[in-house]
This record gives sequence, C-alpha cells and structure tokens, in this order.
Amino acid sequence: MSFKAVYSPNSKADIKQAIAYYQKNASKTIAKKFYKEVRESVAHLCKSPYYRGFYNGNRGFVMRVFPYIIFYKVEEDKQLILVKSVFHTSQNPEKRL
Repeated sequence: MSFKAVYSPNSKADIKQAIAYYQKNASKTIAKKFYKEVRESVAHLCKSPYYRGFYNGNRGFVMRVFPYIIFYKVEEDKQLILVKSVFHTSQNPEKRL
C-alpha cells in the first residue's frame, strides 16, 4: 500500500530556500541533486512511512547525502504523508514543527 505525499507551505518554503542557497553558494548541479534527493526521500516515505517518531505524532527521515531531516506526519485514514518541514540539521530544533 502506497501513501500520497502532501507538502505544507512551510516545507515548500524550506525546499525553495535550500535550493536557492545551493544555487548561490555551490552550483546549479548541487541544487538539482538536493531537490532530487528530497523527491526520492519522500517517494521512499510513501512506500514505507513509519520511521523514527519525534513527538506529537511527528516523524523524521534523515536524508542520505544532504544534512536535512524531513519532518512529516502520517495520516493513515487518508493514506497521506504530510511533509511538514525540510529542516537543516544545524538549525535550532525549536524553530519548526
């Protein structure tokens, strides 16, 4: 059974901010690789959504290459993965969720 992913406005802003950062400070190629890893990670979550729980029903998936955690919530009744934040691991953890 596969879930469908829905991105919150916060997660979309996080992704756009990270892409802009990588384009400016690294290269367009790195920015594309970041976006590709986000998409692949979320696709993986849609197939296997039950990773590490954090609090209040929120879960987190650590990206393989880039220093980000995808915070999400599983809505079983709707078969949804709600991507709440794409969070850089050096940020203050109280900032999001």
